Amino acid sequence: MKIKNSEVKIFGVKTDEVSNLYDFVTPHLDAHNISYHFKNIDLSHDGPSYFNTYKYGLCLYMRCLQYLKFLQSLEEGEVVLFSDLDVMPLQNYDCLLSYLDNVNICFMQEEPRNDLTVNCGFILVRKSVESISLFELWKEKCERIFLKENYLFDQSVMQDILDSAFCSYMTFPHSVVSRRPDLIYAESVAYHAINVGVKDKSGFRVDKDNSYKIKAMKKSLNRFLSIK
Repeated sequence: MKIKNSEVKIFGVKTDEVSNLYDFVTPHLDAHNISYHFKNIDLSHDGPSYFNTYKYGLCLYMRCLQYLKFLQSLEEGEVVLFSDLDVMPLQNYDCLLSYLDNVNICFMQEEPRNDLTVNCGFILVRKSVESISLFELWKEKCERIFLKENYLFDQSVMQDILDSAFCSYMTFPHSVVSRRPDLIYAESVAYHAINVGVKDKSGFRVDKDNSYKIKAMKKSLNRFLSIK
């Protein structure tokens, strides 16, 4: 299937807890002429969204739901990049379109732990019957789990679906979409600030004010500029 749009446009969600990330990253998106829309979701009455909390799961479910709604609104063949706000753009994203030459979806690679291979915070998607079916199933399974357990880890749900050979997909090389600010190369297009912050008693990294994320994003940009 041919790609209808010749430029990559971003869609994502924004809550009160990531407003400073929005303020930080959008000027960089503007600098690279990347179009974006982050839908505001008011979850301020649901408490903090630290890892392993009810609100954390709610945020992930709402993200999944909004991704599906936006994908459904596109024309057949249109492309969207679903992105979190803790992603630092290093180049214009149009160069990523070639990753959809033979598939309808391409994920950022997850860090090598557990059984996860995909990260749902950076997904390039072409609207098709296949991609709609994938996101519908993802939303249904996430909703069922969240209503039952009051918690959700949406990436493991997506991984289970992909492991069942539901559809073909690709992952971006780590050198293109990096998960570490010190592993930035001339071909790097983006850096996703995952797994940063101070470890809590459970071993999870906490970054309550996003300061660690912003520091890492700045580091990735400085590294990229030093290479270029």
